[in-house]
Amino acid sequence: MPSNPNHRTGLLLTRPEPLARPLAQKIQQAGGKVWVIPALTIEPIIIPPAIIQDLIHQTRWVIFISASAIQLGWPIIQRDLPPDSQLVTIGQPSAERLHKLSGRSVLHPTESQDSEALLKLDWVHHIEGQKILIIKGEGGRPWLKDQLQQRGAIVSELMCYRRLTPQITLKDLQDVLAHHPLINVQSNQTLNHLWDLSGPTLQPQLVQEKLVVHHHRIEQQAKALGFQKIIVIEPGDAALFNLWQNG
Repeated sequence: MPSNPNHRTGLLLTRPEPLARPLAQKIQQAGGKVWVIPALTIEPIIIPPAIIQDLIHQTRWVIFISASAIQLGWPIIQRDLPPDSQLVTIGQPSAERLHKLSGRSVLHPTESQDSEALLKLDWVHHIEGQKILIIKGEGGRPWLKDQLQQRGAIVSELMCYRRLTPQITLKDLQDVLAHHPLINVQSNQTLNHLWDLSGPTLQPQLVQEKLVVHHHRIEQQAKALGFQKIIVIEPGDAALFNLWQNG
């Protein structure tokens, strides 16, 4: 481990600012350099209470797809959620976040942290006729919903936010890239937005930097764009902080 945090590589976080803040503060407190340039922003979707009540009535399982789904979805369903409903997330970091918010037990896959691994959990084999609510953002692939329906579940979706492309200046991004930071992206959509925001001017420089991702699907997309220095780590801020700390 480098003895001086000032000698460590800086870290560029591209997630929405509210989700980046805890890790950014932790790195700053450790004496490190961190930049937050969101490649996408999150806008809450206002949902009438009557629709929420109808969706969660007699719901047995509630699946949260992302950190934003937890942050924005849990507050609007917690009052009317049946006490015997089971909460589910895609990965352990999300499960810990949701447990802290809700005080409830949260199921999650352990062998991998994606929708495919979730479908291998025991409870998924016994869901025929049961109501499942997926809390997610607008858009996204319908694969999980389709798979659960094929197993006989009654599946609804609650879209509680939409992703927007923010306005950033090329100079802001160029100034950060001059420090050659580790660049962290958490989804293919974030990666694509960062690529588009960089444009032809900065894309040749962008692909020369080290890119840190949390899933092989993102790694494949990054390779297709021309990135060559790609590091795949486990999801969660703990793994990212450890990578930065030992970098």
